Amino acid sequence: MSEERFHTKAFKSLLHDYETQVRNGESVFLDEDDFMDVIEYYGSIQQMDKALQAIDYALTLYPGSAMALAFKARAVMTTDHDTQKAKAYADEIADQSDPECLLLRAEIMLNEQKGDDADAYLRKCANEMEDDEKEDFILDVVLLFSDYNQMDLAAKWLKHSHYTKDADYQEAKARIMISRGDYEGSKKILNKLLDKDSFSADYWNYLASAQLLQGRHAETLSSCDYALAIEPNNLDALFNKSKTLMAMNQPAKALEVARHIKQIVPNDPSAELVIGMCLMDMNKLDKAYDHFHNAYEMALRSKDNNIVVSALEQMTYLNCQFGKKKEALRVLDEANDMRRNIGLESNLVLRGFVYLSFGDLKEASDSFRKAVIFAENYTETIVTIASMVVDCGYYNIAYSLFRTVLLSSGDNEIKAGWGYYARCCYELDKPQEYQMALKQAIENCPDEAKSILSDLYPEGTDVKDYADTPTLDDINKL
Repeated sequence: MSEERFHTKAFKSLLHDYETQVRNGESVFLDEDDFMDVIEYYGSIQQMDKALQAIDYALTLYPGSAMALAFKARAVMTTDHDTQKAKAYADEIADQSDPECLLLRAEIMLNEQKGDDADAYLRKCANEMEDDEKEDFILDVVLLFSDYNQMDLAAKWLKHSHYTKDADYQEAKARIMISRGDYEGSKKILNKLLDKDSFSADYWNYLASAQLLQGRHAETLSSCDYALAIEPNNLDALFNKSKTLMAMNQPAKALEVARHIKQIVPNDPSAELVIGMCLMDMNKLDKAYDHFHNAYEMALRSKDNNIVVSALEQMTYLNCQFGKKKEALRVLDEANDMRRNIGLESNLVLRGFVYLSFGDLKEASDSFRKAVIFAENYTETIVTIASMVVDCGYYNIAYSLFRTVLLSSGDNEIKAGWGYYARCCYELDKPQEYQMALKQAIENCPDEAKSILSDLYPEGTDVKDYADTPTLDDINKL
């Protein structure tokens, strides 16, 4: 929803009256929709204490309010990952058939990693609705699945919507297109939406995501800044900005943004994780490890298993850098326990990397082979393995793997891996093949190309100019 409403005289007057009543200890009287505007405003500026206070006032006047209780339930899932408490709030909603309540129950299932159950539940709910109510509900479902990165389910539901001109429909379509690599198509839709509603921080953030995935860093920063002009503490914009600055090889500036995120949400382990990534890019490995460990401990307390696993995996990489094989494997075992056998493939790939880092080729090969067996996407897994093999300096092995998937698979949708493949060709003195792989890397994965190939070119060379720029080796031969 657009944040333009928060800049209107009517809302500013409403907020002033509300805050005056609260400050003076007076009874607060607002209608339910006005309460929700105040609550959502505080949420948008990351003042959750005030948002929750406003919810309590709202529930005093409107006990059983679906909107207020749903907001409270989502807040507890975000901060504490407590789905049981969220279910308790859902049970307090007076009208259990309210679409807000139905969507909340599905969202709880998504937080419990039960996407198929949520889909089945929502289909049952939709089948019991009248047609006019069902149309709005379908778009709400699409956006819900999109928020949880369940893009296949979102796309399936979007096919049932007839509101093709609706802004929510267009937003969902753009987000699905981004997930499928159609960045240009998504940008066309988002720019049209922004022409009609330039005060939507969400639209600017989705546009920034598409631009970042294309490696268009200057455009990404511009979109982030537009979002931040609307909402100065918008976390999505700040995370995108930090990622972009890291991709631009400006880790010190990225670190400034990450530390600002930490100030806004001091208890969010994601902030610690990003700070660690910045420090790792700055080669401050000991400090990076400390922040990854902080992220791990904070995520354990908040029961955010995804962050726990991410932090442990980064700690595994660093232990390899420190030459601590035993500790790297111990940390990786803990990450596997936290996954509860979900994502076993990823753990096996990383385990192979650990062994390869220490020259244990047989153990590495066994782990990689098992990872391929468990792989949901064979091609992506081989590309990931081959990239790790390049990082460990085994160019001949990686070269053979890349040729198997990038040149022989017939999959024209492969975006990643071309930069690493180009590096193999360069190291193995295959200049014509290098130029072919380089062209694909610049087109499909410019950030990867910059990360793995930048040391071959004069400092400051733009990645898009690599194909027309002599390498440092070529210059030294002149």
